[in-house]
Amino acid sequence: MVADIDNKMDILVARIAKVRRWLAAIAVLKVVAACMLFICIYTGVYVWLDHRLNFGVLDRITALLILIIGAVIVLYK
Repeated sequence: MVADIDNKMDILVARIAKVRRWLAAIAVLKVVAACMLFICIYTGVYVWLDHRLNFGVLDRITALLILIIGAVIVLYK
């Protein structure tokens, strides 16, 4: 009887470990999805603005800084 309870507890602990791994993977995938969404929107806006305004060197450096700051903010949240 005790062996049966121990066996059930081991199975339960193994299932909990699997669920924790899946939850961690989902959290990582959410962060990756948020970063990819930000980069896609940023790239689209950058290309459109560069096409319309013909950015110079200073504008491109500013755009790079905005990209880096935005990525840091997305990763922080």
